[in-house]
Amino acid sequence: MDFRLSCFALSVLAIACAIPTGAWPAPAPANSYESCIAVIDKNPTEAFEMALAWRDRGGGLPAEHCAALALIALDEAGEAASRLGTLASRTDAGTLSERAKLLTEAGNAWLLANQWENANAAFSAALKLTPRDPELWTDRARASAARQNWTDAEKDLTNAITFEKSRPETTQPLPSTPPFLRPWLSAAASSSKLATPLAHAPIGCKYW
Repeated sequence: MDFRLSCFALSVLAIACAIPTGAWPAPAPANSYESCIAVIDKNPTEAFEMALAWRDRGGGLPAEHCAALALIALDEAGEAASRLGTLASRTDAGTLSERAKLLTEAGNAWLLANQWENANAAFSAALKLTPRDPELWTDRARASAARQNWTDAEKDLTNAITFEKSRPETTQPLPSTPPFLRPWLSAAASSSKLATPLAHAPIGCKYW
């Protein structure tokens, strides 16, 4: 397991907390989302199998989500990204904001899989749902930077500043030329957020 996946394992509970609970049905206590997520850090293979068994017993979207996160820990980021994108299109995926969160997770999983075009597509789909989210603009900038598309990356970072001028990582002056833009974006792209779809989620929140 490489460094990025180690970061994922340490922060998977934070990711889980970021998914709103209102739209998804509550599972039986013995098969709780919290229990499934907790196993990922210890044994992702077991967590994946648990999630599939829970899904077959009617665990619904929460079970599918746990399975996708387990796949990331198993270094199957591409498959996880595909599943997360599918979840976002389901009729029971919740509000526009909730769907956008799933697409954001999919985009970051695509980045882990080094599939930049798919990552860009996922972030773009999320932005259609929540166009004023500065973190999403920054995420898509990272996807553009991975493709060395500095022009689009700078545009997206400018949009991020527009929507949240007080955010520390987006308030730095944006250079006007690619050579100066590259170090900033490379640092962002190498951060643990690549392995943490929603790295800023609070720890210790309520689960299903």
